[in-house]
Amino acid sequence: MIGIIITGHGRFASGMKSALEVIAGECENVKTVDFEQGCSVQHFEEKMRETIERQHAVFGQVIICADLVGGTPFKSSVLLTLKNSNVQVAGGTNLGLLLEVQAGAKTGSDAQHVLQNALEMCAGSMTLFKKKKQ
Repeated sequence: MIGIIITGHGRFASGMKSALEVIAGECENVKTVDFEQGCSVQHFEEKMRETIERQHAVFGQVIICADLVGGTPFKSSVLLTLKNSNVQVAGGTNLGLLLEVQAGAKTGSDAQHVLQNALEMCAGSMTLFKKKKQ
């Protein structure tokens, strides 16, 4: 099994885990780190570092799913894991991606492969509902 960390602005991470568990059931391998208003970048990075270390110690391989590419949670995750090839970071996370990552994490042993497959599966998952003109 692969460890997963969800992170993002506000309560994005805890909210996404809640939504994930409504669909997928309890996800013991998933931890969250919220970057809430008033939290300093330094404090956030300390929480991320601790969570990454714990997940890595338990699972060996870790996937971090951040809300926005280029946002503080994403950038901090990248900087904290640059030298660790067993930790992969994705940005632009949505519920579809989390479902795919969690499904792969249950059976997969290579975080990079699981994340790449999930990203490919979700590439076309967003759409616009087009109404017919009357």
